[in-house]
Amino acid sequence: MSTFIEFINVSFSYTSSDGSKNPALVDINLKIEKGEFVSILGLNGSGKSTLAKLINGLLIPEKGDVLVDGMNTKDVSQIWEIRRKCGYIFQNPDNQLVASIVEEDVAFGPENLGFEREEIIRAVNEALETVEMIEYRNHATYKLSGGQKQRVAIAGILAMKPECIILDEPTSMLDPKGRKEVISTILRLNREEKKTIVLVTHNIDEMIYSNKVVVLENGKIKYIGTPKELLKLDWFYEMGFDMPQILKLSYELKKRGIDIDGEIWTVDEMERFLCSLR
Repeated sequence: MSTFIEFINVSFSYTSSDGSKNPALVDINLKIEKGEFVSILGLNGSGKSTLAKLINGLLIPEKGDVLVDGMNTKDVSQIWEIRRKCGYIFQNPDNQLVASIVEEDVAFGPENLGFEREEIIRAVNEALETVEMIEYRNHATYKLSGGQKQRVAIAGILAMKPECIILDEPTSMLDPKGRKEVISTILRLNREEKKTIVLVTHNIDEMIYSNKVVVLENGKIKYIGTPKELLKLDWFYEMGFDMPQILKLSYELKKRGIDIDGEIWTVDEMERFLCSLR
């Protein structure tokens, strides 16, 4: 893999109404490889969303540089190409849907990029197939569930053919069914479509699916590594995070005498294990 996104000594502050500056990120150095699934984890106010918005130029660093496929987000002439390469999914899908019909919403991005009509039709079909929403193409967006709306928002980004998808707490407003739908879509995009995924989250059960985790605390990087190594560190729980539910369940099963070889981390792994006990 090659480096796709790079933060070089990046700092960013928000300016309050009285003119004072409030640091959000301080001296961030980070590399994200092409095809990686990276979770950005931290408590409220840690700088997670700020870091995500710096990637595709929604924010510009006051110090340092953010490079996307070699392009600097400070270069105004390259900002639209950066945003084409890195699609951004917001927390609330209602803030991202712009049309009343599903296929019209998904077509909005390619149309604005100047795609030819045949290319738009193909891109819309492919995107809706990828998020498993093709049968809803003629449905009204306002009638969809939260999880379905978020999948349509993802399809709208996919139709623009990005190499990276940034998701800013995309499941925080969804019920368990909606969360499962969205996470399943994210995993498929990473594993089958080979998209680079940057997931901003505070949900430990979602973080476990990534292959790299970046933990932020007070605007600084506290940890970069794998989810499994992170969950072995005492300070992580002292920050206020909890153990993943499936990992808790595997420990409880062990206590009750059920022979589990190693540790079970995901719902799919637990399902397979429990079925094997029959």
